[in-house]
Amino acid sequence: MGTVQDVSRIFKNIATAHLQIQTFYENNFDELDINKIPSNGYPLMYAQVTNAQVDAQFTRLDFDLVVADIVFEEQAEIINNVLSSTLLIVQDVIAELHLAASQTSPISNPNYTVDLPFTCSPFQFRFDNMLFGWSTNISINVPLPSNLCDALIA
Repeated sequence: MGTVQDVSRIFKNIATAHLQIQTFYENNFDELDINKIPSNGYPLMYAQVTNAQVDAQFTRLDFDLVVADIVFEEQAEIINNVLSSTLLIVQDVIAELHLAASQTSPISNPNYTVDLPFTCSPFQFRFDNMLFGWSTNISINVPLPSNLCDALIA
């Protein structure tokens, strides 16, 4: 069995293990205050559960995933570099989740699977500076043992 908390922990572990990701956030991206993030806190990764679908054999948990970096006004010419590097990070996260199914990873749960393909969309948020990166929706299937012995029903 897997919970939202279990999957969130996997995202956090991926972010911690990744050599480029500096900060991990979860929950509401709209409430992210970039003014409180130090300049060495980028690139950042964010994951928020958005949906759950329960089936007979598994629960599908949908997460919005965002990888972003900051570009200061005087560095506007490096926007394509930032988009390239943040897309590569998203692909690393996807690879980690996908390859865990073949039990090649100590970070992810090999009993969880992901739905392919992924559609990644570039974005730009304008705060005092510019936040650029990619977002995607990741669906993770976690086992759902139909077991009345474990149900908390008297």
